[in-house]
Amino acid sequence: MINRNKQTRKPNRSFDDDDFVMDFGRQSIRQSFYCQNLELVFYIYGDIGEVDQYIDLIHALDTASEDQIIHLRIATCGGYVDSAVAILNSIARSKATIVTHADSNVQSAGTLIFLAGNQFKLYPHSNFMFHHCSSGALS
Repeated sequence: MINRNKQTRKPNRSFDDDDFVMDFGRQSIRQSFYCQNLELVFYIYGDIGEVDQYIDLIHALDTASEDQIIHLRIATCGGYVDSAVAILNSIARSKATIVTHADSNVQSAGTLIFLAGNQFKLYPHSNFMFHHCSSGALS
């Protein structure tokens, strides 16, 4: 005999119940509806390419709330200045706390991005390289 009036409690919820997945390029980030503080991690590894490769990062920075923390893990020899400027501007607009990590060599445009963070994490054997900006079109 089935007692329909008896209320049963749902067992402990797994992380997959009532969660949704946000896709940021190659990374999938899970956010739980019960999560108070969402931390996102982005990797700027290798050459900094065209600005359209960083739309997900720029969007996450622009739409982040004050209670969010965004980690930028950096290991780059530099790259396109206009891409770095777009990332720098989105960091300046962001309401989130930006934590930059020097995972390895951080050079050129990567150094600018690293220094734009609110908090910095340095690791043994990390190196930085500063230089005068050179950009423009050849005719």
